[in-house]
Amino acid sequence: MHGVDPDQFRQLLGRFATGVTVLTTRDPQGHPIGMTASSVASVSLHPPLVLVSVDHANDMHAALKAAPRFVLNVLAASSARSRGRRPGVTTRCSSAS
Repeated sequence: MHGVDPDQFRQLLGRFATGVTVLTTRDPQGHPIGMTASSVASVSLHPPLVLVSVDHANDMHAALKAAPRFVLNVLAASSARSRGRRPGVTTRCSSAS
């Protein structure tokens, strides 16, 4: 799949006033990496752009600069409560076998 469906993008961001998101990608070595992001904003529908603030000192910053793509997951309220993580905390993900 390339990109995101514009109608679906508009619908999602139109309903997202605030909440918890998880930003994921792969680092330059191909390892999955993710972080919670509580500050997310819609910038444009055409092209679809979002703004997420990531500290330059965070490992996620370098991973995002090198990555050709990323995924922004919007968590349901029940999922956000169960995560128990602080916004901006980077997690190295292990592969499930």
